[in-house]
Parts: sequence; C-alpha cells; structure tokens
Amino acid sequence: MLRKIFPFDAENSFLNSFNIVFLSEGYLATETALFTSSCIEFKDRLLNTAPFNLTRINSHWLSVYSSFVASSNSGPSVDTPPPANRTAFESHVDSSTGIVSLNQQKLNAYIELQALVYQDSIINLKDIVGKGGPCYGKNGLLFVVLLPALQGHPSGAEAENAPGPNDYYFVSTTQDGEWQQVIVRALCKLVELGDEFELDGAPFFGAGRGSDRGCIVSSEYSIF
Repeated sequence: MLRKIFPFDAENSFLNSFNIVFLSEGYLATETALFTSSCIEFKDRLLNTAPFNLTRINSHWLSVYSSFVASSNSGPSVDTPPPANRTAFESHVDSSTGIVSLNQQKLNAYIELQALVYQDSIINLKDIVGKGGPCYGKNGLLFVVLLPALQGHPSGAEAENAPGPNDYYFVSTTQDGEWQQVIVRALCKLVELGDEFELDGAPFFGAGRGSDRGCIVSSEYSIF
C-alpha cells in the first residue's frame, strides 16, 4: 500500500496531481523509519529549490508517496553480480561507471502489487499506471528507487532506465552527495521544464514529446 507523505493540507490525490513514488531498495526490515526520513528529506529539499519552492504556496499540483519493501541485505552489491534475492530488486552498482542496475522484472511485479486509498476505495496501481515509457505532464508519474549511501564510494551511483513495452519507467539513486538532484532533473523532464539552462546540446529538452502522454488521467488545473 502506498503511503502519502506530502501534502496533507491540499485537496489533491493520485488521480489529479503529479506523483512521485519512492520505492526502497537495500533497506533492512528495521530501517523503515530511515527510509521514510530520506523521502521527507527530499521533499524538504524540493521545497527549497526554484521553481518548486512555489509549492509552498500552491501544493495542490504535487503528491509524494512512499512504499517500503525490506531487503535481506543492506545496500546494493558493488562490482559483483548479486545473488538471487540478495535485495528486493537485486541492485548492483558498477563503481567504474557510477551506474545502478536493477532486476526490472522484480520491480514490475512489485509495482503491480501496490494499491492506494482513494475516496474510501482501494485502487490497484496497475489499473491506472501505464507502461512502456515516461509519464509526462501535470498528471505524470515518477517512480524513484532509493538506495542507501554507498560505503567507500562517496560519488554514489544513479540510473534512468530505458523501459521496454511491459516495463515501468523509473530513476534510481544512492544517497550520496547531492542525490536529490537526480530526482529533481527527472521531475523537470516529466513536467517538461527542460534542461537548456544547465546542459550543453539541443535546447528545451523534452519539448514536443506531447503533454500527458502515457499519464494517469487528464485534469483542468495548471502546475503552480
């Protein structure tokens, strides 16, 4: 079951806002509170990052959820292929590239078992979330697989998957350095803010992809 962690003072829901859903990876069963505090830390950082600091005034556009799944071992396997079921999603980090890899099939299966409460009813996530690519627009969705910090590798690791037609899109990051920026950049991509202010190359990253393509439902309000 998804747990809503932001906001609590706005009349929004999974069906009428942009949604960020945190999924735990490499957290032990005793670390539920630690995972939740990391999700809240990201929310606090986001509210201090322009233009998302405007969310303090109008929080209706965004919903943040978490879903905790325990792993048998702490953190990803580093530079060694993980044995089956080492962690919930069998994460592996290549320290030479800083890339996280996960078992996409296990992640898909976990997501399809999740549900949320909406107007006193239970809605299965698989019935309202599409597969095969990112979910853009004001009713978009970003799955974030959040891992603990890497011991001995302060530069951390991250990834953005390239989903197949039956896969869910996600980004993943270990909690090293400015790890929140990995999520913020993915959020900017999905709400089509672009990254022309930051990176070399063609301007207006994400423009022309089509608002709300693959999204949950349409809505009549604007972000902020």
